[in-house]
Amino acid sequence: MCRYRWRGAKSSTTSGDPWNIGDLRDRLDALEGSQWVGCSKCRQRITVIMQQRPARAERARLKGVASYSQIAELV
Repeated sequence: MCRYRWRGAKSSTTSGDPWNIGDLRDRLDALEGSQWVGCSKCRQRITVIMQQRPARAERARLKGVASYSQIAELV
């Protein structure tokens, strides 16, 4: 069972993407220093954000989310 909860996962943003990069930042902040096992949907979605939305991913990185390598360790 997945312990990783996305707030507002069913709502859409202005870009039409229901996965909010701000929530990703909050969630990753909360996971720091803890062991995390997410479901395949969570891991896949983080991968998609990093690969297909490089501009948003870069903005998130600049805000201190994590480096690509740190996120890769989560997925």
